[in-house]
Formats: sequence, C-alpha cells, structure tokens
Amino acid sequence: MRCHIFTLLVCATLWGIYEFAVGGWLYGYHIPKSSVYLTAGALLLLGVSMRLPIGSGAIISAIAMLFKFMNHPFYACHMVAIFLIGVSYDISRILWRRHSSRNYYPVVVGFSTGYLSAITFSLTITYLVQHPHWVGGLPQVINYIGVQGTMFAMAGTVMVPLGVKLCDKTYGLSCIALHRPIGWFVISLPWIYSIIRLVRSFG
Repeated sequence: MRCHIFTLLVCATLWGIYEFAVGGWLYGYHIPKSSVYLTAGALLLLGVSMRLPIGSGAIISAIAMLFKFMNHPFYACHMVAIFLIGVSYDISRILWRRHSSRNYYPVVVGFSTGYLSAITFSLTITYLVQHPHWVGGLPQVINYIGVQGTMFAMAGTVMVPLGVKLCDKTYGLSCIALHRPIGWFVISLPWIYSIIRLVRSFG
C-alpha cells in the first residue's frame, strides 16, 4: 500500500510539473495542438500508474491539477481537462477490465481514454462551464472530438503501453526509494517550491 501511495504521488507530481513547465512553454509560444502534447504526457504517466487500483487516475489528476493551480494562474479549461483525463482513464479501465490480462489491454485503455477525455471535456466545458471560447455549440464539440479526440486516442495507443513498460522497469526502484528518506525528500521538493511560490504571490 505504501509503495502504491508513493507511486501515485510520483506520477501526480511529475504530471503537475509537466503541465506547469512544458504546458507553460507550449502555450507561451502558441504551439499548435498544444493540448495533444500535454495529453500524451499525461497518458504516459497514467500508464505508469496502471499497477494502482482503479480510481487512482482521478486522484492523480486531482493532485496534478492542484500542483498546476499553485504554480500558474487559474484557467478553467486547463483544470477541467486535467481532471477529466484522469477520470476518463479510470472509466476506460473499468470498461475493459475483463481484458486486463491481455497484452492489448493498455492499448485499448489508451485509445478509449483519448476519445473519452475529448468527449467529456468538450461537453463539460460547452454545456456545464459554458466557457466563452466554446460558444460554437454542438458543431464545435463534434469537431473537437473528431480532430483532437482522434489525436488523443492515437497518442494513448502508444503512451499508455509505454508507461506500463516503464513501470515494469522502475517499480522496484520506487519501492526502494519509498524506504529511504531521500525518496520522500525528492518528491517533496517541488511541493515546497510550489508553496513558497504561492505564498509569495500574495505578498
């Protein structure tokens, strides 16, 4: 259980750092399809977490969302997207869990997570959040699912299996780091930095 918690925190923290650092650079330079690169990175880390129980994806995404919030101005679209990727990953694992022993399981989970995250995000941001950038209604939703969703799904078929293989190679190291103070110290450093940064923003 402690090894699972440590792995969860590592994945969530790395996701938060990726969103803050890489996402800030992508959006800062107006790189086309920035969300595809961010989703691909998220799917890689969710693949690493596949040993964890179903439901961990939502927890990981919530922690990553918190990390980004502490380091970056609040932007509803980004926060909603991060959380729904994790939720979609959990739903996909539930939908395909009868095939969890199959070699293709990570591939189909990644594929369905890509499309499901695009569907849930576009519907949520259009009809629940009613964000001003999403005033196009259903045609904009369908276009987003067809274009972005397909890119997310293609990324998922590669990144989730890659994350699973990465986990197989490094899971033992995570358990070793868990029992050493340096492991917890390293994982706490980004959060200490984030807290200091957040406090200074109110100064």
